[in-house]
Amino acid sequence: MKGWVDRAFVSSVIYGAGKRYEKGGLKGKKAMVVTSCGGYESMFKADGLLGDLNVALWHIHNGIFHYTGCEVLPPYVAYSPTYYSQEQCVQYLDYYSDRLKSLESEKPLDFHYTHEFDENFKLKKEIEPRSTGHRRD
Repeated sequence: MKGWVDRAFVSSVIYGAGKRYEKGGLKGKKAMVVTSCGGYESMFKADGLLGDLNVALWHIHNGIFHYTGCEVLPPYVAYSPTYYSQEQCVQYLDYYSDRLKSLESEKPLDFHYTHEFDENFKLKKEIEPRSTGHRRD
């Protein structure tokens, strides 16, 4: 994926040269992961066999989308679509269509801004971790 990002996002235009996070070249744009997973939804929960899907998506959400200035929307995930009935397929497609129509009003995921980190690039003591990838040691 990094190779694609390097080819698709132009360095010093979208990122780099001081353009990152809230100053990224895609500031004002929204981004959302749309994917399917072979497993069942319960498998991708914090206590599920495969762990929290948001943790797995952290590097895309924070390291690509947020890093380049995007507002990051919660992902759309179709879990185990191989096992959908025709009726379930229609329901998932309708839900996806509704999501796409309401993107402007959807609340983005919460990320930290660069001013919330100290000179050692660690969260300032007074800032509480509020995103999937941040916690106190």
